[in-house]
Amino acid sequence: IISAMRGREVRLGTLRKTIVDELSAHTFRVYQNNKNTLILIIAGMLVLMGGAGFFLSQRITKPIQELTAVAVKIAGGDLRVRARVFSADEIGILARSFNQMADRLAQYPLKLEQEVRRQTKELTNANLRLQELLGESYESAKLLVRRDLELNQSNEKLEEADRLKSEFLSIAAHQL
Repeated sequence: IISAMRGREVRLGTLRKTIVDELSAHTFRVYQNNKNTLILIIAGMLVLMGGAGFFLSQRITKPIQELTAVAVKIAGGDLRVRARVFSADEIGILARSFNQMADRLAQYPLKLEQEVRRQTKELTNANLRLQELLGESYESAKLLVRRDLELNQSNEKLEEADRLKSEFLSIAAHQL
């Protein structure tokens, strides 16, 4: 019986080895297939992520590059150039702000010119008034000089009259 069982064990052992070998081979094939599928999935995800990253970077950098070009032109004195507004996000807000700044800068020379005209007119009017006052002052000064001269002459005449009176009184008092 033992020998008969041993024969079965040998057959069972071979069968078991065959089953294990088959299972190992099948498991290895499944592993290889899963590994290849996983590699393809990872590669596909990397390509998708790279494409999405490139798209996003272009979506961000292109407006910034255009904004930079507009800023350089504005800094160079071209106040007619305006930035294109791509979106309502921070970059769009920045583009609108650049456009508003350029509008204000373009209006600044006009406002400055108007202010210069206004102040020039005020200075011209003030200058005319000063000239009028200077003319009046000159006429007043001439009048004062003439009156001073007349007063000096009158004073000299009065002093002469006073001297003559004193001389007369002295002679009259001497003769009396």
